[in-house]
Amino acid sequence: MIKVIARAIFICGLFFYNYGYSQDLAKADSAIQILNTHQGLSENTKLKLFRCIYANHPTADETIKYALMSIDLVSESTPSRDYWLHNAYLHLGYAYKLKGNLNEALEVLLKSLDYAHKLGKSSYVAVSSNAIAMVYRVQGDYPRAIEYYNKSMRLIEDEEEVDQIKLAAVMLNIGECYRINNQLDSALSYFNQSSRISKAQTYQLGIAYNMGNIGLIYEQQGEDNLAKTYLEDAINLLEAFGDNYPIAVYDIALANIYEKGSNYDKALEYAKHSYTIAKEEGLREQRRDASRKLAELYSNLQDHKKAYAYQQEYYALKDTLVNETVINAMADLLTEYEVDQKENEVELLRSEGKSNTLLLSVLSLVIVGSVGGAFMLYRKNRRARTIQNVLAKEKEDITVERDQLDALNETKDQFFAIVSNELKEPVQSFREIETTIRSKRIHFGEEINKELDNSIYDYP
Repeated sequence: MIKVIARAIFICGLFFYNYGYSQDLAKADSAIQILNTHQGLSENTKLKLFRCIYANHPTADETIKYALMSIDLVSESTPSRDYWLHNAYLHLGYAYKLKGNLNEALEVLLKSLDYAHKLGKSSYVAVSSNAIAMVYRVQGDYPRAIEYYNKSMRLIEDEEEVDQIKLAAVMLNIGECYRINNQLDSALSYFNQSSRISKAQTYQLGIAYNMGNIGLIYEQQGEDNLAKTYLEDAINLLEAFGDNYPIAVYDIALANIYEKGSNYDKALEYAKHSYTIAKEEGLREQRRDASRKLAELYSNLQDHKKAYAYQQEYYALKDTLVNETVINAMADLLTEYEVDQKENEVELLRSEGKSNTLLLSVLSLVIVGSVGGAFMLYRKNRRARTIQNVLAKEKEDITVERDQLDALNETKDQFFAIVSNELKEPVQSFREIETTIRSKRIHFGEEINKELDNSIYDYP
């Protein structure tokens, strides 16, 4: 049992990112059978089987059913929660688009885009952007559709390993926008590029879609025989996959071709086949186009009752698909989403701004502290150098003064030595005379001694 489940999940995974046009009923039925016959499957296994079904089932209602089951199964504790929700909302949007519920489609696809941004993978953002573009294409807003398609293509081309199948799908979708807008040369250029990539990847569904869309261009250009060949070959390839959505489109082109050849029976056959597919599978856009073609054919056949009935149905479907209320609701959805995105960006910038402000404040304090410390150190060093210079100068002055004093002392000593030598002999002579006089004065009279005392000892 485990091997069967694993093989089914592996096969389903091959067509996971289908970009809205790679259904495979056999794979979806295989997964449904496993779900119905095996009990006690884990949450992760169920999610993988759900994905296999909603990514490959060609019926919009079945896609919606299993995508919603997947969303309901996912909880806050589910591993890879954002991944599963992105996938489920993506394919839910595809299905709503096929049914013509454009407002619901855009709502869930914006959720898918939001989860893609949370996952941080450009390939997921590219897928959701492509799906949103498809909704705008159906709604008739071709400039906005091409804007989202180009965004998707840029993201794919910027990947390290470009997913060629995704790139081919986006090119196909851009070409379809140009085709519907009657810019046939641009459309054919994109279809041919997409076709070359699909052939290089041996991707049969991509080959079939491009073949059919090129047939649509040839039909618009009046190349009916060439158009018929391309359209019938595309239908043969698509029938093997049970992919009825494009067949309903190509049937209308074949009805146009047979109508121009006045083969109304064959034209009615293709128009009715397109209408039946669209009605059974809930393809509102294709049912609208088939109703218009049937009304036109029955009018040409003078069956005014049937022509009127299909004409009324056409107008009802047209008003449902594209009306002012739906357009305004879609515009409001996009505006709300973009506002939320901008608010998130602003909040992130604000948070980053607070962090940057705190970091800047800390850095400023560090810088101020460092500068202040450096300045103080500079002042301290400068003061130390000044003191050292003063001390060195004073030391030098003291050394000079000491040398001067030493020189003066030496001069003084020399002077006193000279004076001492010069005075020594006269003083000695003077002392000898004094001694002689003192020894002889006893022989002098009192008058003479008195006179001697006055002349020798009395100083002015």
